[in-house]
Amino acid sequence: ECKNGEIGNLWTHNSECEKNYLYVWKNELELSLNFKSMDKEIDNSSLPLVQNVVSFAMMNIESDLNLNLIAEKVEGSRYNKKRFPAVIMRKTAPKSTILVFKSGRMIIIGSESEADAEQAARKSIKDIQKSLSLKLKMVDFRVTNIVANADLGCRIDIGKLCEERNVVRN
Repeated sequence: ECKNGEIGNLWTHNSECEKNYLYVWKNELELSLNFKSMDKEIDNSSLPLVQNVVSFAMMNIESDLNLNLIAEKVEGSRYNKKRFPAVIMRKTAPKSTILVFKSGRMIIIGSESEADAEQAARKSIKDIQKSLSLKLKMVDFRVTNIVANADLGCRIDIGKLCEERNVVRN
């Protein structure tokens, strides 16, 4: 049962404030919980707040990128082939971390919006282009995951939710 003041950190939204639907992904299964309105108006503090946008981008390259050279020449970059197969680029504006693989694939993490993620990808491609003296452009960009949280006004017991729906937990 939901009690005022307790916190849940999963996404919910309903403009009519009649029913809220909570979707929980646990062990690759989607569970759905329908619970009653908590007798309060939904205001901006109840809406989900995006914490992290994870995106994928691809550059048009004809051969593998020289990751050592990128790490040497691009500020805020590091590369240790023995630990991880990509250059790790940290950007401050917009704040994000970009993983650049020799194939031209990029993973952008830590952005607060899709626009910030795309801007970080474009800036990174520009930096790589300068460091390698290549003509590069972004040929693909997709958001792959968004992490958000919101105050649901109640506590969610995922274990109990799984038990009620006969979901096996690991």
